[in-house]
Amino acid sequence: GDIMGGGILGVDLVEEGEKSMVLEVNGIPQYKNVAAVTGLDISRIIVEKTIERLRK
Repeated sequence: GDIMGGGILGVDLVEEGEKSMVLEVNGIPQYKNVAAVTGLDISRIIVEKTIERLRK
C-alpha cells in the first residue's frame, strides 16, 4: 500500500510453485468473490484495519 500511496488495494496474483507474480494492483478492489470463496467477512476486516490505522 505504501508504494501505491496507501489505502486499501486489491492485488491480483498468479502463483506457480513457490513463485508469485503480480498481475495488477487495483485502487478500487472488488472482494465479493473472495469473500464468497473464503467465507471471510472482508468488509469487517477492512473496517477494523481502518479503525486500527486511524488510532495510530
